[in-house]
Amino acid sequence: MNLYSSRVLVQPSDYPLVRSRDHTMGKHLTDYVHKRIPTDVIGEAVRRMTLVEVHGIFDGHIDIIKKSLGWDTVTLIRDLGKSKKGTKSNFERPKVYRVTRGTKEFIVMTVFPGEDYVKHYAALVRYAMEREKKRVSEQILVVFRYPEVEKTVYEWSGLSKSHVIRPGDVIVLGYVGDVMNALILTKFKLNEVISDPLYEWVVLENRKHRRVLLLNFSYSYWGSTAGHIAEGLYRDGANLIIHVAKAGSCKSASDVHSKSFIPQSYAKVKGEEIEYFKNPWNPILERNPGSGTGLHVAVSTILEETYTPFREIVSRLGANSIDIEGPNMVHAAEKHCRIPDTQVGFSGVYVCSDYVRKSPREKYGHIDLATADPRVKYALKDAILNCILRFIVPYLQNLKTTTSSRHS
Repeated sequence: MNLYSSRVLVQPSDYPLVRSRDHTMGKHLTDYVHKRIPTDVIGEAVRRMTLVEVHGIFDGHIDIIKKSLGWDTVTLIRDLGKSKKGTKSNFERPKVYRVTRGTKEFIVMTVFPGEDYVKHYAALVRYAMEREKKRVSEQILVVFRYPEVEKTVYEWSGLSKSHVIRPGDVIVLGYVGDVMNALILTKFKLNEVISDPLYEWVVLENRKHRRVLLLNFSYSYWGSTAGHIAEGLYRDGANLIIHVAKAGSCKSASDVHSKSFIPQSYAKVKGEEIEYFKNPWNPILERNPGSGTGLHVAVSTILEETYTPFREIVSRLGANSIDIEGPNMVHAAEKHCRIPDTQVGFSGVYVCSDYVRKSPREKYGHIDLATADPRVKYALKDAILNCILRFIVPYLQNLKTTTSSRHS
């Protein structure tokens, strides 16, 4: 496939090794990693000094491209995906294979294409390896990205051929199921559900006959991938993307489950570099001007969230909240508005689900990404619903008939 004709060897400096004592999760970082990758498989590879390759490949493409990669046999040994029960969004995860090339056998982890997502899983694998044996990842871990398949995800996933979007449509991403339930309870009409193995469109209509589209995506559109998908949505005519998701607080552990974020500005932290993005239009913030929460940042990988430099930078900037996708989608809106006579917007509405510690001296008496107990999911669910009813539903109820106008 031409999508994979260009391959980039990712350098270890792009997925740096971190120590738990230097990370904002502290001693819980190892638990976080264990929950996301098969550390037993990684551990066995370290003991046998077996090569492990991480590839940014859509697993549905393996049979098509394995010959060009020189892979003779490919055997699935672990699917890291979630159960499909109760969700049609973000349930697929990387897969792990045993691969042969001639007489050599090695391990391959396929990660959904995306520069940030590949780096994230590479960092998880590297961390797990180094827990087994120091400096071993330099000898047996290799990571590859495929830029063309990353950039064209909106096309090859089939979203561009679904022909669902009309000029001026509003699209909701994130907690789509919760938003849909809230909208139907408030008398929105369910017009259509369009399903595909990789995505699902839910088309709703308010009492003023304004369409609202909800998009489920089977895989994680982590980081930069969210930006590429947003670019496609805007190209096809979307007027506004509303992102309803969870975010971490950079201010206080007391924010967890009690605070919502409607960011006023966005940036991405890359090592010691900061890239700012200008949101051209934020209608939910305009409707709730007293609810703005300042700067919202993103990183490429969770393992980057170290005290130095990440936490020091975030504190210096005065950032209040953090997630992975939001700033990437704002960047897509900003780029699209460079087209003459074009105006689109983005509204991020986030529920605080965790807290990023400022110092290792802070206690673990709060919820973070590693320690969240299943019992708290109901508290998070309530916080999400309250956020939707407070900010999302009133805005969508008052939208008028679809036009291509920015202020429709």
